[in-house]
Amino acid sequence: MERGLYTAGTAMLTLQKQMDVVANNFANVQTVGFKEDSMVSRSFNDMLISRINDTNVVNTYNEVGPHNLGIHVDSVLTNFVTGSLTQTDKKTDMAIDGDGFFVVQTPQGERYTRNGEFAVTRDGILITNDGYAVMGENGIINVGGGDFTVNTSGDVMVDGEIAGRIRLVSFADNGGLRKEGNNLYNNFSAGAAVDSNAQIRQYMVEASNVSMVDNVVDMMTIYRNYESNQKVIQIIDGTLNKAANDLGKI
Repeated sequence: MERGLYTAGTAMLTLQKQMDVVANNFANVQTVGFKEDSMVSRSFNDMLISRINDTNVVNTYNEVGPHNLGIHVDSVLTNFVTGSLTQTDKKTDMAIDGDGFFVVQTPQGERYTRNGEFAVTRDGILITNDGYAVMGENGIINVGGGDFTVNTSGDVMVDGEIAGRIRLVSFADNGGLRKEGNNLYNNFSAGAAVDSNAQIRQYMVEASNVSMVDNVVDMMTIYRNYESNQKVIQIIDGTLNKAANDLGKI
């Protein structure tokens, strides 16, 4: 019976973490370039229950059967499907059309993002909203203080001359990228970064790929499952209370 409490408890803890993932998706539904997450859970390995040292069974080893201790978080997966591209009126807005990432320079080293909502410093450096420099094929991109255009290949044109090319990279396995916050990804085990064949669309941004409908359904399912496990714990607790207080008096 105590095992039932443990099994239901692990399910509730896992459901809480799953709700955190869904809530984070909701919080970033308007975040440019955000990629939706989903959580995968799995059960603990089955344990074999056996009868040993049973006074009623002499020199016999009997297998009762398998027992499972519930579920736990296996991994959080990111859906890298491209979001819809939205037209804007800002020349510093850029969207990636295809599989690829912008490269930005952070204090921790190079990081990758799909968020092309950029800005320009007083020195003409192209930066993210968090102040990280956008990298080109030959270093930091400097667009100067005037007008500039970016073609689909990433060439930055300033006063009719090429000032640099925005660096786009892709990976053999996007599943090896890890989110670090601020819409940045770290290359954990995605393989070497290679030049991407994706195109850049200036005056556009990529919307979040979060599906509101799917996440609402997930939230309702999680809530109901959590409530069911809660009731299981209450039933087991009531049964234990009966066994301790009522049967104990007999």
